[in-house]
Amino acid sequence: MNIAVNNQQSYEVEKSMKMLAQKTMWLGMVLVLIVLTVFGVAMMGSVLGSKPKELPVALVILDQPAELSTGGTFTVGEMIREKLVSNPAMPFVWHVVDSEEKAREGLDNREYYGAMVIPADLSSGLLSLTTHSPIHPNVKIIVNEGMNTQASLVVKQAMGQAMNMINGELFQQLLGQIGQQTEQIQVEAAKALMTPVNIQEEVVHPPGVKNASGNAPGLLIQIMWIGSLVTGVALFLASQKAVAAGSRRWTVSSLQAIVGLATVGIASGFTV
Repeated sequence: MNIAVNNQQSYEVEKSMKMLAQKTMWLGMVLVLIVLTVFGVAMMGSVLGSKPKELPVALVILDQPAELSTGGTFTVGEMIREKLVSNPAMPFVWHVVDSEEKAREGLDNREYYGAMVIPADLSSGLLSLTTHSPIHPNVKIIVNEGMNTQASLVVKQAMGQAMNMINGELFQQLLGQIGQQTEQIQVEAAKALMTPVNIQEEVVHPPGVKNASGNAPGLLIQIMWIGSLVTGVALFLASQKAVAAGSRRWTVSSLQAIVGLATVGIASGFTV
């Protein structure tokens, strides 16, 4: 009885070893790794490795100089323009336009990924923060999501960070001006100086509902790409078998093109 059991176990082990010796199994494992590598690099790499640069954005400077009590003028809009345009770290190509209407036309015509609008009362509003009647000026950041969802997020974040840095510099400048006039600052004035400029964010041409938050075009291309790969492999294997069975190569090639076009048409309609 024990001998029979041992023989059965030896037979099972031998069958298992034969399975491990099959080239098909190891070839399948290699193919799986290759497919995972190709799809991983193509899909994840296109998202994680993307670094937007030279994005065209509009800059509208409407600010008018304000007169200082000590003489001279206070021109914040020009200072902001120089800092933004001369900053090589920002992934933008600034297009200075003379009105908000022209900037919005460019957004509608897909010329700009976003726009920043500096109001006409920026300098005068900032000077009012040192008085008893402070007025916070508003800077508009307009993001064009219809151009590209990922790029619009970069525009929004980069412009917001730039304005936060400029707010810090303006705080130091205004604090210095107040220090020349008095050594004490009221609590309300100090609070107003902490954030000299309000930032208003606006989104134009949003992707809408049922659009995967604007990622539908990219996802559709990935689906089409995978479908094309599968179709190409299937047609290649079928054509090889047809040629081996005695079919003429030009006939096989013609049928391969016809079947490929028909498959692509059916797959496109099904996907949509």
